[in-house]
Amino acid sequence: MNDEIHTRQTAAGLLLLGEIGPMLAHSDLDRETMAYCMDQFAGSERWFHPLGMASAMSTIRSVKGTEYSTIVTCIASGGVDTGLKVAALGDEWFTCPAPRLSGAYFSPQWGDEDASPYTGDSTITEVVGMGAFAGAAAPSVMQLRGGTYRDGIRQSEEMKAIAVGTNYNYPIPLLDFAGPPIGIDIRRVVETGITPVCHGGIISKEGGQIGAGIARFPMKVYLDAMYAFLKRYGVE
Repeated sequence: MNDEIHTRQTAAGLLLLGEIGPMLAHSDLDRETMAYCMDQFAGSERWFHPLGMASAMSTIRSVKGTEYSTIVTCIASGGVDTGLKVAALGDEWFTCPAPRLSGAYFSPQWGDEDASPYTGDSTITEVVGMGAFAGAAAPSVMQLRGGTYRDGIRQSEEMKAIAVGTNYNYPIPLLDFAGPPIGIDIRRVVETGITPVCHGGIISKEGGQIGAGIARFPMKVYLDAMYAFLKRYGVE
């Protein structure tokens, strides 16, 4: 339905609203409170975004601290640096300069000179196979940055090369109803030379979102994590 739960959550929000609406109607809430709740749900197509992030975080938590696991458990950027964590290495951060998003701006008054490097922690969605990893599920998101549904398929297929499995909970028609790849493996990133991509909002240096696009994270942070993993387990 064109959501990938990073840049777009319109369908997911409407589906959940369809579940919540009748519950509100049959609750003992007063009319004013009920109307306020419905206005909040219907007034923004992005309100589902933090729910998608929470879902992703609860999913990946199951592998945090797993010995010998090279699965990425977190990716976040602060507009200056980007960093990741790896399951076997606990809460140790590996950082490098944040990448820049390329895509489309909401107005011709903005350009690359107005944008800050990637900012945000919503890349947790890519960590579990949503966002850019589910590009094949969201042709409208691909179109937003000048791509096509074929680009979305290629993007999801490329990410399979660095993932340990497939998330069959979210079948994607354009992938013959297979799910998106899940579980970024730093070993596969280093072996293939393919770094993860992410979808996200382009943030102005002055604050606020001015566009949407895609970024590819630098190889350096994955190499640093791989060296730290090898050192921890005594591999020279």
